[in-house]
Order: sequence, then structure tokens, then C-alpha cells
Amino acid sequence: MNNGNNNLFSEASFPIIATAIGFACAFAYELGYCTYFNIPFQFIELTIPTIILSLLLVFGSCFLLLNFFIVLGSAIPTNTVFGRNIVITIFLLFFPSYLIYIYGFRDWIEYLPVSSIFITYIIILWIWPILINLGKRISYAEKLSISENIDRSTTDLWDIIRRHLGDKTEIIMILLFIVLMAYFRGRAMAKNDKYYYVIETKPALVVLRIYNNKIICAPLNQKNKTINNQYMIAELATVNIKKPLIMSYKNVGPLTLQK
Repeated sequence: MNNGNNNLFSEASFPIIATAIGFACAFAYELGYCTYFNIPFQFIELTIPTIILSLLLVFGSCFLLLNFFIVLGSAIPTNTVFGRNIVITIFLLFFPSYLIYIYGFRDWIEYLPVSSIFITYIIILWIWPILINLGKRISYAEKLSISENIDRSTTDLWDIIRRHLGDKTEIIMILLFIVLMAYFRGRAMAKNDKYYYVIETKPALVVLRIYNNKIICAPLNQKNKTINNQYMIAELATVNIKKPLIMSYKNVGPLTLQK
């Protein structure tokens, strides 16, 4: 009876969870986009088109890369400590690889802080067995085995988290990971976008974001491809036939903030 109730609860809660994930990813994507231009996050308004677009951009950009890492990881046998560590390394390398894919090598300073966390963990994963077995004349495979036994006999932060979250720990971590990916995808999009709507005024205003009835604009220096922090919020409701809002879709980016 309990199993049936649990399954029923899972099926009933799936639409709610899926909706929450969609909203979280959409907000994270918009947050990443807005923080690049220093737009206050309070202006963010989520709509169905915004959620769908952000999800397509996030999952569309990582689908092939993720599929490659899954195939590569599944090809490695995990019946040994060495094999399990290789699989862990492969999946830890996915996020830095994803950031390189969306940013490129030239903008490495943008993703260095978060990527260094994954790289540091990988280094510790392979160096730790050597450090705790200094002076012992044994093979590296044996050092890995000793390290794994020590890990199993000690309680760390991951064990505490699993104790409280149970079997769904990995799922929750993956969901948080997806939200983090959405944030960086939005930020990379803002950094690399070339085409924007431009309002033909003096000075010209570039449309950075449109949320429902609001247009967030900034004065544009088309020569230097820069904007400043003097944002203007235009209400679409104030636009009328006698005084239309004229916009043109132009290649004016990538845009940067004036220093």
C-alpha cells in the first residue's frame, strides 16, 4: 500500500515539479542575462514564451555535449575504483566543457571561478590517494582502494546531505546543476548577442529586455558598441498610433558596459 501511495504521489507531483524546474531555469537564465548588463533582477517577469525559450536555449545548447559525455562515461567499466574515478572525472569535466562551449576560450575569466571548483575536486580525487599513502611502496590501484575504504568509514558533508535527503540526493543535485547551467547560458547569451532591436531616437536606445508590458532600454554608442547604466523603462501601453515606437533589428553587438 505504501509503495502504491508513493508512486501515486510521484505521478501527481510530477507536473508541479516540472513547472517549478521550468520557472527556476527561466529565472536563472534571465538573471544571468540581466546581471551581465547590471539590470536589477526585480524587473524580471516570467511568461510562458520566456520559459519555453530559456529551456530550449539551455537544453538545446548542451544536448549533443551531454550525450557525448554520457556515451563516454557509460563505456568505462565501473567494477574497479580506478574505473569509477574515471567516470566521476568525465562527468565533472562536463560543466567546464559546457562553459567553454558557450563562452569560448577567450572569455575564460568569466567561468574560471566556478570551473576551478570542479577542476580542484578532480585533482583531489586523483592526488588524495597518493598523499594519504606517502612512503608506502604499493601500486596506485592499491592506494585508490585504501582511499575508498577510508572514505567509506568516515562521515563527510556528502554523507550528511544524503542522510537528510535520502535516495533523491543525486536528483536534487542534478536539478541545481541544471539551474546553474541556465544562469551561465543567460550570461553568455548577453555577452555574445549581436542583434538587438534599436529605437531610432537621439541618442539611439537599444532594447535589452522586454517583459510583458515593459521595454528595458539603454543609450547606445553604436561606434564603440557600448551602453551605460542609465536605463529607461518604456511602457508599451503608452504607445499610440499617433506616436508609434519605431524599432529596427540591427547588428550592434556584442555589447559591453561603459567603464
